[in-house]
Amino acid sequence: MAEIRFPYELDYGEGPILNQVRLLLAGSSPYRGHGAPPYIVANYPPVYLAAVALLHILERGLAGLPGAGPGAGRALSAAATLAAALLFGGTVGRLQRGDGTRGPAPSGRARGFLAGALAAALVLAQPYVWRWGTLQRVDPLALAWSAAGLFAVARAPYRARRAWPWFLLAALTRQDAVEGLAAALWYLWPDHRREARVLLLRWALGLGAATAALEAATRGQFLGNIVADNVNAWGLGRLGAAAGDWLQAGGLPLLAFAAWGWRLSRTLPDQGGRLLRGYLAAAAAVALTAGKVGSSVNYLLPTIGATAMLASLVVRTPGRALTAAGLLAAYAVGIPPLADRPGAAGTVERALSAYRDLGTPGFGALGPTPRSVLDPSDPSQAQLVALLRRTPGPILSENMTALVLAGHRIFFQPFEMTQLAEGGRWNDGPVVAMADAGAFPLVVVQFPLSNTSAWDLQRWPANLLAAVAGRYALVRRLGPYSIYAPRGGGAGAV
Repeated sequence: MAEIRFPYELDYGEGPILNQVRLLLAGSSPYRGHGAPPYIVANYPPVYLAAVALLHILERGLAGLPGAGPGAGRALSAAATLAAALLFGGTVGRLQRGDGTRGPAPSGRARGFLAGALAAALVLAQPYVWRWGTLQRVDPLALAWSAAGLFAVARAPYRARRAWPWFLLAALTRQDAVEGLAAALWYLWPDHRREARVLLLRWALGLGAATAALEAATRGQFLGNIVADNVNAWGLGRLGAAAGDWLQAGGLPLLAFAAWGWRLSRTLPDQGGRLLRGYLAAAAAVALTAGKVGSSVNYLLPTIGATAMLASLVVRTPGRALTAAGLLAAYAVGIPPLADRPGAAGTVERALSAYRDLGTPGFGALGPTPRSVLDPSDPSQAQLVALLRRTPGPILSENMTALVLAGHRIFFQPFEMTQLAEGGRWNDGPVVAMADAGAFPLVVVQFPLSNTSAWDLQRWPANLLAAVAGRYALVRRLGPYSIYAPRGGGAGAV
């Protein structure tokens, strides 16, 4: 709840989403061309934006949620994360019907409950799940829609065609959220081909109709924003870094359990293992997009869900079902941040997660975690919002959440427009000319202009930084933020 109630930025992507929600509430489209200001990009389809906008409308009935800020979106993400975990558990439980093991083991129904509970716990136990699951980002809701579709197919494969709305909602929340549909089609094909065909046809017709309507409503800008503007440079190193972060933060043992469960999945009745194996394969294929510039471990959330479901199948281990389940439960209990508590409880939990000192020594190196951002001794974001509120626009700010909270519309999204400029799809000349003329009262960056790194140059156009360095002077530092104002004027307000 601390993250949900925190009124300022926890992640770079929260500011653009908050700005897009406010545009929707004002009756404007967030999907725009880039030939004139504001220079913004709406990277994702509108389902999450519409849902958050509805929560803002209902904010007064939401018991203290700060609807004017990112709190409503974070609450939606947290609820979606919990729902996704429960639906993954329900899917595993449904697939456990029957008894395909030998030797002493729980009954089919008890095994289904045990495996389902383990799958849900394993999803929620992964640090990157609860890290991303409380951010105002589209990923948790897309994951929940996909998980709902999987559950519907597992529950009644003979009427799987009815699951198409869930898979459609997933794709209209995050455009690459097709792993659930792919897994369902793979699962259905041997014995339910007609259901598979009708499911795919309904999904495709729904997606086509929705896309056509959105293209018309945005005057042809929708696909440009969510497709063309998302084609960033790809690199194997970035994909490896994202996967490495997850494996070091608790994923390595989970992957080992999943490899164990992959073999056991072949003992599931009615070829149920095809659904789980297909979901992992499709999720891993989608996760390849984590190699593009600006990507992170959020692209691996479906993969994490798939490995958790497969890992929970250790309860089918012949003659060792309860032992295997106990090992997995101990692993799950030891991962969450509770293991960092002081005192006896923390000691026990750390003992249960002793694997951290063996296979995953990087556990806890999660970068800017909410715990550090929420440090009450650091008032920099509150001070930044107050400064921006009393400064007229347009303002360039890397902390775009603060900009929106201060009552401004985002004029320029640094990372997105930098990638478009590098790809030759946008001319940064007009913004550079404005900087040369001192048209921006303030420029807020998270690095000093005298010491830029390669990563900084992926977030800001080099020409723009050069113009700011030549025309602006550093007037103030607030925590991690360096604040620049035009030389010869504008510094007095700071």
